[in-house]
Amino acid sequence: MRQLLAESLLLGVLGGILGTLLALWGIDALVASFPDEQPYWFQVGIDARVVAFIVALSLAASFLFGLLPALRVTGIDLLAAIGSGRDPSSARRSTRGQFLLVASQVAASLGSSWARA
Repeated sequence: MRQLLAESLLLGVLGGILGTLLALWGIDALVASFPDEQPYWFQVGIDARVVAFIVALSLAASFLFGLLPALRVTGIDLLAAIGSGRDPSSARRSTRGQFLLVASQVAASLGSSWARA
């Protein structure tokens, strides 16, 4: 469980760093596209609040999206732990729901690629 959480944390932190670097590059490109004279109050940049938000969001996403697979691997039944009372046939419905999500993602990606052509 620790390994899965550590991997998720590493991916989340790397994603946050990459996103911050892309944001810095994007800000430079955005500012370069503006006219030379700008109002004194117009400042575009990344400050400490933005960095704190990025760190918090990266850690929260890493923990959230790493915890469920880690719990699944350990064999802890979350539904039984919270007492939902769902029947065993709900696993089939869950698999069907996952299939529908994957199918809709593939359809959306193909639709957007066909729209560009």
